[in-house]
Amino acid sequence: MPATKIIEHVLNEHCIPALESDTREAVIMELADAFVASGALTEEQRDRLLVSVVEREEAATTGVGNGVALPHPKTVEDVAQLGQVLIAVGLRADGIDFRATDGEPVYIVFLVASPSNLEYLEVAKRIAALARGGSRAEKWRRVVRQSRTAGAMREALEDAWEELAP
Repeated sequence: MPATKIIEHVLNEHCIPALESDTREAVIMELADAFVASGALTEEQRDRLLVSVVEREEAATTGVGNGVALPHPKTVEDVAQLGQVLIAVGLRADGIDFRATDGEPVYIVFLVASPSNLEYLEVAKRIAALARGGSRAEKWRRVVRQSRTAGAMREALEDAWEELAP
């Protein structure tokens, strides 16, 4: 899936440039609430999503390192009823403890709900490209983290994913 296709799933309404929450679970809830506020999910769908995402987090962290986390449902079957890929992105300037693999705080959180394993893997590859080491990825993480509006976040992600295409 090309970067242009993935960015179509990142709506301005699902971008939060200044997360208020300061715990892993609360951040996940705040991002899921963005789906409800935009009408992409009902409260019941959000609740099912949250149960699955928290179960996944309890099994293993989704803090992938370099300040990036990718919480997602335990299985695609848990969100199969959605019929679409949903991506919410939040920034936390002072970081949060996501129990990341590198032990460092997380500043960029992507909540991804996909009814398809194939689509999820494509999205995860793009996020992993942003999270992996290297000066180009580091530059883009910095650009994304400096975004002050939802539109700026989305634009920075689109540019990053086009440059860092796996």
